[in-house]
Amino acid sequence: MEHSTSAPEVGNIGASATPGKGWARLKKNLRTQRVVKQCCGVDMWEIDSFAEEMGQAPTTTQHDGEEHVKNIRKSMMVNSGVRPGGLTNHAPREITEALSKFLDMRKRYSDGRTSGSSIVNDAVPASECDLTIPDEAVMADLRNIWALSKNPNMAAFCRVRLSILESKFDVWSLEARDTEMVQQQALKNDFLTIPKVDTHLHNSAMMTAKQLSAFMHTTYEKDKDRVLREKDGKVVTVGEELLANGFSPNKRSTDELSGNHKMFANFENFNKGFTPLGSRALKSLFLGTSALDGEYLYELTKSCSELARDEADAFLEPRYSVYGNNRTGWSALAKWFRKWKVDVTIPSTLLAVQLPRVYPVWRKLGMVTCFGDMLKNFWDPLFEAAAEPEDSDSDMRYILKKLRVLDSVDDESKEDIHDIAGLPAPMDWTSEKNPPWTYYHYYMHLNLCKLNKLLGRESNPIQMRPHAGEAGPTHHLAAAFLLCDGISHGINLDKEPVLQYLYYLAQVPIAVSPISNSVLFLKYRDNPFPSMFKRGLCIARYSCLAAFTKEELRQMYGDGEQHDPDKTNIPPMRINYRAKQLQEELASLK
Repeated sequence: MEHSTSAPEVGNIGASATPGKGWARLKKNLRTQRVVKQCCGVDMWEIDSFAEEMGQAPTTTQHDGEEHVKNIRKSMMVNSGVRPGGLTNHAPREITEALSKFLDMRKRYSDGRTSGSSIVNDAVPASECDLTIPDEAVMADLRNIWALSKNPNMAAFCRVRLSILESKFDVWSLEARDTEMVQQQALKNDFLTIPKVDTHLHNSAMMTAKQLSAFMHTTYEKDKDRVLREKDGKVVTVGEELLANGFSPNKRSTDELSGNHKMFANFENFNKGFTPLGSRALKSLFLGTSALDGEYLYELTKSCSELARDEADAFLEPRYSVYGNNRTGWSALAKWFRKWKVDVTIPSTLLAVQLPRVYPVWRKLGMVTCFGDMLKNFWDPLFEAAAEPEDSDSDMRYILKKLRVLDSVDDESKEDIHDIAGLPAPMDWTSEKNPPWTYYHYYMHLNLCKLNKLLGRESNPIQMRPHAGEAGPTHHLAAAFLLCDGISHGINLDKEPVLQYLYYLAQVPIAVSPISNSVLFLKYRDNPFPSMFKRGLCIARYSCLAAFTKEELRQMYGDGEQHDPDKTNIPPMRINYRAKQLQEELASLK
């Protein structure tokens, strides 16, 4: 499925073009596109130099622009050693076999998350979290895929394939632009009405500063005398709580609720930016499930979802955090979810839950004694609910039927190790150091295999789609290829041609947010989204949190594409082109 539709800004070259001008326009639009001469990926030059060397530059009027596109396309393929629709003639058999091996390996791990397969340890009781140390076969798989990504010959080969895919799309878009436009105009949807899905945002940041400010003022006017809590015989009202934590009923500015330069200085400040007016008390009041039974969180969620649905035709997938610091996290969320009938009253949202990777915080506070405690606090309530009878009326059983996505999140820029061999078992991990990313996600993968098997969710399994590849070590992306169904961010794939090519071949879903990435890790103009899109990776845009309009996804597409409607609803020939290119790449590996 084509998840986005940003076609390149290219000139329209057709039969009516003035002789010779088609070539000039082609050079102008593809000047930065590079083509390859050999599989080694070393000898590269600009397309205009390539054409001059091949004798393709027009010197007479006998060729029009369209004919030159065809000639350049043919010359590019012949001189780069490429068979039409195939790999380079110089591709060693061991390279294609290695790629095929890891594609099969991903399918095996993916099938395990869906059905449980042989990875589930039957010796562990059904109602308990599986903390089995990974066997040598799993650790070997994780080591091998990382080693493959660092093989220079494999990297050169994959870099060539990705460059060819990108160049083929540029040429194809020149040839197909007019026909695509005709097909697109026949479709019933336009840019404003096509359904959009925000596949990654946080419930604590799904509203804009203006929306939150308006909600706080409305709440004060409506509920300022409402009893919030009573302690030691003293009553605290909602109005008193607001005034005591920096709220001013006479001030409508959103400055205190918006990010500033300090928020974007580092990841810790970034996380603190999710706290209204910097007050934990107000965060608990408006974004928690305990204060007033989470009524304000429900109203905010409902308001944001309805606005997105009505004005942008967007569906939302907000993340709710379960921290694993105690056994009540899941039950509190389940009670809130069922009390307010979130799945019924807000049908345009999908339930996603994330485990923040902040074990050191809970260990230092003494809330857990080891990493195993954190995993058990997160997973045991799910397994206990899964073991209940199908007709059980418990809150946990109810929310378990609605759960669709699991996620994990923390600062990826912190260095860790890829090889988890020899690390202590979770119940023996008593230090205050955070386990590696791969260690976390092995146990998320292992227990998700078990949970989906217990639930019989083969046709509609819970998926693992964590934050990965936004910053820090790129080996997170290698582990995610095997241990996860999809990822959010993935911009570090730009540094790893082997992994990027594997993600393309396997069509691993990637949610990318160029605006959100730009505030912390990468300038907007340097984001690899455009090239990844041209190459055909399975990518979608999402808003995450860095939006300042009430229609975040429309802003995301608008900032990137300047509201060009022919880049949003997808003509059939574009879908056919993508499918054809992928089939040819996969067939060439056989």
